[in-house]
Amino acid sequence: MVDPTVLALASSGATALVTAAGTDAWTGLRTALAHWVGRGDPEREGEATNRLDETATALRSAAPEELDRVRLQEEAVWRDRFQTAFRPAGCLGRGRGRRR
Repeated sequence: MVDPTVLALASSGATALVTAAGTDAWTGLRTALAHWVGRGDPEREGEATNRLDETATALRSAAPEELDRVRLQEEAVWRDRFQTAFRPAGCLGRGRGRRR
């Protein structure tokens, strides 16, 4: 079972990411997220950058009648990725005690 707080954070983050793609805020967000996901590993950071670019491309190239579906699909993908990152074994749980 997913912690409701984790689900809310992951959902909000995914929505913000998809909303920001293609805006003036995208470049900065893309760089910051790739760095966060990469956790200091240049290879992981590059992979994250590629995934972010794939999201931006999918949204930019979607036909108008498909845009809502593509947005929802990309939000689901990133929600799952954020949930994984927020788990104790993910980057936020490393070396930190869990607060209750």
